[in-house]
Amino acid sequence: MKKNAFNLNSFITRLFDGCISYLEIKDFVLKKYFGLNLKAIEIKNLQRELQELNDNLINLGWIERKKVVQNDTYSHKKNLTLNAVLWSKNLENGRVINQGIITKDTGESLDFLDESRKDLKGFTSKAIETLLKLMEVKRKKALKAFSQDLSPEDMIQEGLRISILFSRVSRRHHDLRFLNAAFKMNDWYYPIIKSAHTQKLLIIYLLALTEQEISSVEMSK
Repeated sequence: MKKNAFNLNSFITRLFDGCISYLEIKDFVLKKYFGLNLKAIEIKNLQRELQELNDNLINLGWIERKKVVQNDTYSHKKNLTLNAVLWSKNLENGRVINQGIITKDTGESLDFLDESRKDLKGFTSKAIETLLKLMEVKRKKALKAFSQDLSPEDMIQEGLRISILFSRVSRRHHDLRFLNAAFKMNDWYYPIIKSAHTQKLLIIYLLALTEQEISSVEMSK
């Protein structure tokens, strides 16, 4: 992937490009975080996402203590990575985008592959670059580039997983292009999530916002 040096000016643009401010993000995240329904999260099997959110909030210095989450994160992630490898082998034409449609589970699967350094003969990095290009060209229209067989909620979840992927890729490879894309996607989803009443979308969006801020901090060092 292309390596981009950190540029402070790129982060200043968030103030002038319709981006949500840092203080607004922090206020929104903490307010929603302390109002999370832990029982609903358990029912929806989102313990891993809650654990990751907790870790991010601590790393950012926004909270001091974790909520108790009983989950074997390492074992669970290992299984998900194996599933991601199988997912990649079953892709239509070996591509994550076919006829303008992003394959289901693309964001999450590529995240596991990239984290475990399973580039699969160049597949992972190429697929992530393809996603970035789609977002850069289609912009907000890309949020609808998912199968119409998915529910509106599932489409949003797929998009948020891609935002999380972009934030993590940006700091793993120190590539500012992906963080800029994550900023834009999270901004586009903000008015949608603010009016949503589903715990599933909310916790994934909170995770996306904190991943964005973690990358901002790490890339500014």
